[in-house]
Amino acid sequence: MKGTATGPVRGRVLYDGDCAFCRRWIARFEPFLRRRGFALETLQAAGGALEELRCELTDGRSFGGADALLAIAEQVWWGRPLAWLGRRRWLRPGLRAAYRWMAARRHCLAARCDVPRR
Repeated sequence: MKGTATGPVRGRVLYDGDCAFCRRWIARFEPFLRRRGFALETLQAAGGALEELRCELTDGRSFGGADALLAIAEQVWWGRPLAWLGRRRWLRPGLRAAYRWMAARRHCLAARCDVPRR
């Protein structure tokens, strides 16, 4: 992993490079993530499953989906309260379900829907 100009390497964030919704969000947060020591890579380039966002920290821990977002939030001082709240047993299942719902419809959110209608 390449380091950043402003601090230590904390890990890498892997996202679906074929998803317009995902690329739009990554483009918005790229400067923030890079400044905080995160390398960005597509899941396609990394050979990963395309099901969810991944966050791999340099200490060996790896997170997916909503847990990846919480792991990223935990790396910045103002995100720690959000990460703490998101790790509560009573809230975590709801966050994971919401993430899975959004991930399953991410192409619809980018104006190209592959989700079958009921």
